[in-house]
Amino acid sequence: MFQVAGIKEYKLESLRKLLPSVLDQIDVNTEYLIYNTLFLKDSFKDIKHLFKRYGELVGAAENGSLTEELVTEVKELCARTEVNYLIEEGPTAIQDCLDGLREILKAVTSLRRLMGNNGEKKEMLDLNEALANLTVALKREWKRTCQLVMELDTEVLPISCVRSDLYYVLGTTLLNYALAMAKLSEVDPEQKALLMIKTQQKQDHAEILVRCSVVSEGAGTLNEFLNALWQEDLGALSWVINIQHDGDLDLRSEDPNTCMTIIRLPVGQ
Repeated sequence: MFQVAGIKEYKLESLRKLLPSVLDQIDVNTEYLIYNTLFLKDSFKDIKHLFKRYGELVGAAENGSLTEELVTEVKELCARTEVNYLIEEGPTAIQDCLDGLREILKAVTSLRRLMGNNGEKKEMLDLNEALANLTVALKREWKRTCQLVMELDTEVLPISCVRSDLYYVLGTTLLNYALAMAKLSEVDPEQKALLMIKTQQKQDHAEILVRCSVVSEGAGTLNEFLNALWQEDLGALSWVINIQHDGDLDLRSEDPNTCMTIIRLPVGQ
């Protein structure tokens, strides 16, 4: 029987598992940010020097002192600066920086939500945003073994929940699928799973579907590895969804290598 007081221990264990992936995401994206920022810094330095020479060229043309030598120097500088390349790659580098910052923010947000300490206080939560944040935070875990497909219903209504506890359930669910696939890939490394995360607004509740399928002929099955992982947390997960949030947690397997988790949560309460 699950003891309610033990939820903190389960969340701490989930945090321990989640933390390496979050730190990896921060580290990888920080490296890209540094690289792109240095590229932009050097690019603007080159462009600044080029504009200065252009100014000298215009000034010489205005006062009648323009020489063929100056024109040649500016042309050569323009060629060395590779202006067209900078014009093309500059916006890409800026976009990469923004994307990296967003991924860091999502990973940190997931960590912060999981660490939240508001007791039993319920707050409104956007499920789609929570799932998007968690997939980024856990990217290190699933990207090596899974192809991720997300179908998030924009009509899904916010739900009232204890954020840290629900993040614990969602994070543990996604992590278990990724870890089960990692185990399966040890015995069948050529296979890659299809991991689908889907949300849908029903009449009186929001539904989250996490489904993983893989074609594998190796020893062991996805269902076997997943069941072993569920045993560690199932009591706590069920309590959070079924008791604390008056929802429903449903674990299914269509066949040994196709498994799904369905979470139903009431909306607007």
